[in-house]
Amino acid sequence: MRLGRSRIEDDVQALAVIRDSIGDQIRLMCDFNQGLDCRLLTPWVANLIAAIRKPIIRLALDSNDSKRPWTKAVRLLRDAGIAKANIRSYVLCGVDMPEDD
Repeated sequence: MRLGRSRIEDDVQALAVIRDSIGDQIRLMCDFNQGLDCRLLTPWVANLIAAIRKPIIRLALDSNDSKRPWTKAVRLLRDAGIAKANIRSYVLCGVDMPEDD
């Protein structure tokens, strides 16, 4: 869920303020129809995502350099209680390969 701020960190902070003001009973609607940037996932964000009823999460795996953050993101989501079947990935193939391959 984006609130329209220029940085995702500001949106996440705004959500924290909303939760602190209203309480944990608030239910947020989210649609993760694009791959999430695994580098931005924290345990707190993973727990927020886990609070969504039956979330389908799509992670971006854009290059070989993204493997470590992707692995960490999957672990954080699983540790937060999200079913493995609900974690999907978008993979870009050939990005790190020479043109003639």
